[in-house]
Amino acid sequence: MTFLRAAALLCVLALATPNSAIGSFVFVDGVAVTANGGTEPWVESKEGSGSPALSITSSHGSLYAEASAVATPNGVFSIFAWATVAASDMHRGPVATAVINLHVTDQVTPTFPGATTADLFAYTQHLAVTGQTSGNATAPGAFDTGAEIFVSHDGTYFVFAFQNLSSETGNSGALAGDLVWTVLVTPTVPFNLRIDVSAFALASAIEDAGEASGQADFAHTFRWGEVTDVINVTTGQPIPASDFHLYGEDGFDWAHPNAASAAVPEPSSLVTFVALGLLGLAAGAWRRKR
Repeated sequence: MTFLRAAALLCVLALATPNSAIGSFVFVDGVAVTANGGTEPWVESKEGSGSPALSITSSHGSLYAEASAVATPNGVFSIFAWATVAASDMHRGPVATAVINLHVTDQVTPTFPGATTADLFAYTQHLAVTGQTSGNATAPGAFDTGAEIFVSHDGTYFVFAFQNLSSETGNSGALAGDLVWTVLVTPTVPFNLRIDVSAFALASAIEDAGEASGQADFAHTFRWGEVTDVINVTTGQPIPASDFHLYGEDGFDWAHPNAASAAVPEPSSLVTFVALGLLGLAAGAWRRKR
């Protein structure tokens, strides 16, 4: 299983060349399916880009892989990965992989009427997550699937949450519910916001036997929430959250993503999907199994 997983992920790394583009919800996505059929390896890999949604599939016989994602202007992101394999008509260990990674970056400026750089504000941010990992395998088939999210401000991580399910190691982590964190900011002083969301699914079998399927379904969804509990730390006074704003470079208000007056982002927010390679997934698997 370890050799097959490494071979599959190396194919993803070699065949799916990462791309990026500046623009509002611009994606690059990769999904690959690999198998050994007869004496020569058979490989298929697909890449694509789209805005604001993308879905790519790759298949051959009893192997199938799919990765998809959607981003909307009000801070809602969804991500999905699915891989399945049946070895009855294959040889030498068929492997299917689906991998996807979402990056969101923006320069955000905190604002509040009358506030100056002499003030220090604290606020609570919410991010609602709904999704699950699932899979099944018939020996000697095996699956491994998972998803994770990071949120950072100026390189400092405030959120790291993951969920992983494997036929070998079972379930670990939890990625669901309301993720909450508190941030200190200075009015009018911008900070760099980055959100990273990833998902992967891998299914494999040995020789001409075994079936497996893995799925990371977070299509419903990662939803950026309203800020709450805003406090002027300098004076010790709470302030109305409705008067506090976190404006991105294009006018999108990260403090109130559902406000009817929130501007739809135009180019300068960067959203990029890239195929994940062996090192990233191997590091993630090592971290989870420690």
